Amino acid sequence: MSTSGPALPAAVHRTRPEGHARQLVLRTAEGVGAAGARFHVDGTAVTGFTSDPTLADPPAQSPPGAFSTKLRGTHTFTVEAAGDLAPDAPAPGDTSVIDATKLLDVEYRLG
Repeated sequence: MSTSGPALPAAVHRTRPEGHARQLVLRTAEGVGAAGARFHVDGTAVTGFTSDPTLADPPAQSPPGAFSTKLRGTHTFTVEAAGDLAPDAPAPGDTSVIDATKLLDVEYRLG
């Protein structure tokens, strides 16, 4: 995942996002939570996503380490466990770890 150049909104290019509070936000389908979901960002575990009422209750969590201190650059985002986001009954031959109808997007929120 790259957070530089065209991947960032124009407003971010005019500011210094370093030092702002940030969150990784999981935009899920209605009624889908993120219990048991575990990700790694730049090699550091991100778990314990909880509903954030300031964002209309999507699961959110603070990102770790270098990602929270340096927004611009290239970062590695991997899935360790999908939890509630896993497919209920994957089609034969489908090796998807996450059901794309459950997890619609992963967003990065500047505070």
